[in-house]
Amino acid sequence: MITRVIIEQFYENFEEATIGQWLKAEGDRVEEKEPLVELITDKVTFEYESPGTGLLRRTVAQEKSAVPVGYIIGVL
Repeated sequence: MITRVIIEQFYENFEEATIGQWLKAEGDRVEEKEPLVELITDKVTFEYESPGTGLLRRTVAQEKSAVPVGYIIGVL
């Protein structure tokens, strides 16, 4: 089953995040709730947890790119 990794609206007025560092590479096994990617916002920098378990099939958003809420940044 495919799981999309999507930027969620973490707080009010949150519109976009910058991709910091991917903590897993394409092809790596990822467990649910495991840190997957570093996200940088205007308020905080944090590790975004995997929404599911499986292989990281594709990283759609590249490091240092700004992505809006609702954007798919990766595929498990």
